[in-house]
Amino acid sequence: MTVISTEDLSARIFDAFAGVCLDGGVSLIEAEYADRREIAPVHLVALEEKCDWTKLIDDRLCDYMSTFCFTDYRGFRFYIAPYMIWTLRNFRDSSAFIADCTIYAIEPGRSMFVDHPFSEVFSPKQIKSMRDFLLFACENGDHLDAKVARSNLTRLLQTFPEIQETEQVSLSGGDKPPN
Repeated sequence: MTVISTEDLSARIFDAFAGVCLDGGVSLIEAEYADRREIAPVHLVALEEKCDWTKLIDDRLCDYMSTFCFTDYRGFRFYIAPYMIWTLRNFRDSSAFIADCTIYAIEPGRSMFVDHPFSEVFSPKQIKSMRDFLLFACENGDHLDAKVARSNLTRLLQTFPEIQETEQVSLSGGDKPPN
């Protein structure tokens, strides 16, 4: 079994999500204000990055832990990649909760995907990069929530059985990917 490196997985994520824009979706600041049941000030929303998610991969993401609870499907598509990359870069040295929030978010049954199905929001390449991220989280259970990663991976593989092939990270203990 092959264990994928953080660099290789990051490259897959960068490739899969290249060119994704916010496209009118709910932004980080809007999600944060929604968490407080407030409306985000227009001047703050106007300052947010909306076209290049790679500019968001820094510790500021730690200030936005409720993003995936309050964004919409377009915001989810825009923000999931920087959160995964941040997690890959920091999971060994950070106690920030956003690594686990990212794992918890990757679940195709989330309510935001009722009207906009996961399979229509994400390309097969993007879905595979999320699969590989969850597999990576399973393999790194000393630092990441492998139990939830395994559960969300199971849901993802049940929803998309065609992504069970290949280039998967091995699971701890020599387990096979869940069926």
